[in-house]
Amino acid sequence: MSVTSIPVSHRFAEALSLLKSYPRFIPNRRDPHSFQRQLNDSTLWFDADDFEQDKEILHLLDAAAVCLSTTENGGSIAVGIEGSVKDTGTITLVLAKNRNSNLHDRKMADEFIRTLKSSVNFQQALKFVVIHGRESLNERIRTLRQTFFQELLSSIASHSFQESVGEEFRSRFTVLVLNDRKWSNKPVRGILEYLLGFIRSIQELDDDIEASHARFVNLVLYSLMLKSSRYMSFLIESSTSTEADWYPQLKAFWRALHQIAYFQKIEKLVKIVHDRNVKVRWAKEISYTRTGGADPVPCRPLSVLTKQLFIKYLSPGLDVRSPLPFNNEDEESFYAEMERLVKQEAPPGHWDSDIQAALSLHPEIRIVLDPAMALAPHHLIGCSSHGCLCCLLWLDAYSHLEPSVPRWYLSRFRPNIDIGWALPGETTGVAGILPLDQVVLENIEKELFFRQYEYIDTYL
Repeated sequence: MSVTSIPVSHRFAEALSLLKSYPRFIPNRRDPHSFQRQLNDSTLWFDADDFEQDKEILHLLDAAAVCLSTTENGGSIAVGIEGSVKDTGTITLVLAKNRNSNLHDRKMADEFIRTLKSSVNFQQALKFVVIHGRESLNERIRTLRQTFFQELLSSIASHSFQESVGEEFRSRFTVLVLNDRKWSNKPVRGILEYLLGFIRSIQELDDDIEASHARFVNLVLYSLMLKSSRYMSFLIESSTSTEADWYPQLKAFWRALHQIAYFQKIEKLVKIVHDRNVKVRWAKEISYTRTGGADPVPCRPLSVLTKQLFIKYLSPGLDVRSPLPFNNEDEESFYAEMERLVKQEAPPGHWDSDIQAALSLHPEIRIVLDPAMALAPHHLIGCSSHGCLCCLLWLDAYSHLEPSVPRWYLSRFRPNIDIGWALPGETTGVAGILPLDQVVLENIEKELFFRQYEYIDTYL
C-alpha cells in the first residue's frame, strides 16, 4: 500500500504516536533541521509596533485562562478577546476548551467576572480559585512542596549576603509583604529562610475558605518575593549551580514556584474589569463529523513506516549531513534493525497493538474557528498551558490560506505532542480548512523523518 492511499487520519495517528516516543531516544538533542525551527518567526513573536501592547493583552488572557482552568481538574482553556483595548467600548473574553461548553462552564465564567468586579485587588480576586479550584491548587502546592530540597537552605546558610532587603528582593510586593509581617526586621538570610520554611510546611487548602484564601494569598506573595530574589536568580543562572547534583531539583522547584506566582497576573484583569465593561462568552459550538472516540488504527510495521518516510523525504532538497549508512543490497536489513531498536526503546507493547486515543479539538483551534473572531482587532490567544506543536503548525498554515486571513499568535508554545490532537478539517467538516489537515500531517511526518535521521546518525 502506498503512502498516498492510506487515510490522512491513519498516517497522522501513526506519525504522532511514534513522534511522541522519540524524546525517549534523544532526550537532549535538538535536530537543526527540525521543522519547528523553520516556522515563520512571526508565528511566535509579535509585530514590533504592537509588541508591548500585545504582551500586556496576552498576560491578561493567560491570567483568565489559568484561573478558569483550575475549575477543570486539569483541562486546558484558551481565551481570545473581542473589542479593542485601545477604545473605551465593551471587551468580551471568548473562552474555549476541548469540548463544547455546558451550563456549569457558563456559570463559572459569569461568576469569575462577578468576582473580579467585586474585588479591589488581586488578593481578593483569588478567592474565586480557592473556592472553585482547590483540587487544582492543592496539586500545585504538592508539587511545590515535593520539589523543595534541603540543599537550598544549606546554600543560603553558607552564603554571605551583602545586599539590603530592598536590593535583594526586587518585587514591588516586597514592601507590602514586609510591612504586614512581624518578621520585617529580619536580615535577608532570615527572610529567605522564612519564605522557604513557609513553603515547605504549608497545609493544603480545605473547606475553611477564609483560612485557605489567606494561606494561598500568602503563598502567591511569598513565591513572588522568592522569584524576585537576587540570590535565587544567581543560583538558577550560575555555572557553579548548573554543575551541581541538585541543579535539576532547583529547576523543578523554580518551575513550581512560577506556577504559583503566576496567579498574581489576575491583577491585570481586576484593573480592566473596573475600567471597562467586560463580558464573557464561550466560543461557538462546533458540530462534529467525527466524535471524541477515535477508530483503532492498526500499526504498520515500523520498518515499512520508516522506509516510506525516507523514500518521501530523503531528497537533494533536504539538507541532511551524510548519506544513509547502507547500500542497496542491505537496505532492507537496515530498516529491520531500525525497527528492532525502536521497539526496544519504546514502552512495552507500544507497537504490538492498534493505536487508539480519544480525539479532541484543541481550544486554541476553537477560538480561531469562532466566526466572530475573524473580525476581532486582536488576534491573540491566551492559554492555561503551552500550545502544542500541532496547534502551532495549524495556525501557521491557516495564516497562509489567503491574504485576508489574519495571523494568530499564541502566548506560549512548547513542541509537545498530543496523540489525541484532532485534525480540524476532518473533525468539523469545514471545507475551507480541510487542506490544512494535509499540511499539518506532512510537516509532522517531516519532523518525524528528521528525528529518525538524527536517531540513526546518533545510534547506528
